[in-house]
Amino acid sequence: MGNYAELRADRAAEIEVRAGSQLPFFGSVVMLQPDRCDRITEMLRIALDLTTQAVMRVKLALACPRPTQFSDRMQPIIACPTHPSLPVAMRRRPFAWPHC
Repeated sequence: MGNYAELRADRAAEIEVRAGSQLPFFGSVVMLQPDRCDRITEMLRIALDLTTQAVMRVKLALACPRPTQFSDRMQPIIACPTHPSLPVAMRRRPFAWPHC
């Protein structure tokens, strides 16, 4: 993890943007216009909510520590949530969208 510190400046803007909704990133790939496809957007948001609930159950069951709990030298770019860590969880949610 310490070797990635030099990439912080390059990735900071992307990390801050992606901390919000991931739907705009997915929408840009499939040419989704939220104002014209409101039912599709609603279905994708529901899929995101359901997937998030499943991922959170796994996170809480595994209770993996966050990198900041291993060392005080780790300083996150965004505020760390209080729930346990599971790095693969961030990829599970958008992975469910193409199946909708």
